[in-house]
Amino acid sequence: MIDENGNINTINSMMDHGWDGFYTSQKRLQRFPAMVQAGTNYTVQMKGTAPKDMRFALRADAGEGGMKVLIPFTGPVSHSVYAAEGDDDLAKVAANPFMDSLGKPNPVQGTQCGQNAYFPRANYLDFWITPGCVVELRARDAIASSVRVEWTLDEFFADGGTSQFIDRLASVLGIDASRIRVLQVYEGSLVALFEILEQEP
Repeated sequence: MIDENGNINTINSMMDHGWDGFYTSQKRLQRFPAMVQAGTNYTVQMKGTAPKDMRFALRADAGEGGMKVLIPFTGPVSHSVYAAEGDDDLAKVAANPFMDSLGKPNPVQGTQCGQNAYFPRANYLDFWITPGCVVELRARDAIASSVRVEWTLDEFFADGGTSQFIDRLASVLGIDASRIRVLQVYEGSLVALFEILEQEP
């Protein structure tokens, strides 16, 4: 759209109250409807910086089944996932636990709406959504770090694995073990990726 001064105004600028540098003021809730096929898996890729908070809803017949949604991120992220069926209030859904046998979180199997797992090396989040369910991703404060240890994977898991690692780290830091989450363990000699979550209010 061209104004009386010959300036080109994009459609995006007409959809919000203003711009802050390269970004819109985001006073208006942005919506991006898309037609998808229920029962299949989808990847949602962002052309720019991903929003901190996102909400997804699947409007479909209940008999068509749910779908797995994969969101790749350009940098390390930490999200809490909330879900609600129908008119229920949103409730936090715990991330899939780390599986020592796999060396990563248990993959999303689609057992409940909001089931989720974050894979830090590939830097993507998976979650499951069902018809009539709302899933909300909320950014949270967390410290992400890694530790390199001169151990083999076999020695690490023989000495208690991730449970023992979390207990020892919590003791050194003087925090509750529930605030530490192991994200991935892999060779090199051994590298453990973990995050320390903010204190729950």
